[in-house]
Amino acid sequence: MNGGELIEKFASIILELKKRGRVVRMDVANRLTSSFDAVVGKKVVILRTPSFSMPVKVSKMAFQRKIERLEQGGYTPFIVPNGRMSEEQVKEFVDSIEAAQDENET
Repeated sequence: MNGGELIEKFASIILELKKRGRVVRMDVANRLTSSFDAVVGKKVVILRTPSFSMPVKVSKMAFQRKIERLEQGGYTPFIVPNGRMSEEQVKEFVDSIEAAQDENET
């Protein structure tokens, strides 16, 4: 998968969330990790799958630690999956984000 596909997929997810009336903040700085790609509500985080430019094992471990720090901080991280997503898959992914946000808000 090239970078363009990831950006298009990420944009599709954000657009679908906005269509549904969800507030999405982009590129949010935080103290747990360097930044979030997107935040929905207070505690739901969307992360793009990184391109592993360092040795893959080191990069994957660093990304996993980032996810663990988020979970320990009370966030629910969603990672944009690798590969292509159909429109239906994007909607299902957004459904799961909405469910997590609704659960966190109550």
